[in-house]
Amino acid sequence: MDKLKQVNFRCEASVWDAFVKICASRDTTASREVRRFVREAVRHHKQMDIEEVARREARK
Repeated sequence: MDKLKQVNFRCEASVWDAFVKICASRDTTASREVRRFVREAVRHHKQMDIEEVARREARK
């Protein structure tokens, strides 16, 4: 298993609170759903050259 990374981000409190409630109503956690989102995004974009994406982002 890969090493784990901790990710912090900012989000409006009302949006996060609503997200947590939605997750709880679906018997899951906000952390689990964020991890799922990241994995799906990586799978969706895996054909992209990660280094090229990083270079483009660095130019911004």
